[in-house]
Amino acid sequence: MLGALDCHCESDDAVDVGVASALLERVTLHDLRHTYASFAIAAGVNVKALSEYMGHASIVMTMDRYGHLLPGNEAEAAGLLDAYLKRESRRS
Repeated sequence: MLGALDCHCESDDAVDVGVASALLERVTLHDLRHTYASFAIAAGVNVKALSEYMGHASIVMTMDRYGHLLPGNEAEAAGLLDAYLKRESRRS
């Protein structure tokens, strides 16, 4: 996992001026990690795989951080389970 980077050079000053003049916020590597994870979830990447890509110690860390971005909700889950149980009861 990436640690905090503490490097400053003259080109950083030029970037700061450009960002400020364009009325943009500066983007950090940490921001880019969150963006990557968010896009990966939106694209349908398996959360276990994403956890490994992100270098998280466990999938729990990934779910705690990004679980709210996963598609679906409690009502959808209940509906899916209900439909499954109805199909299965007709089969028996």
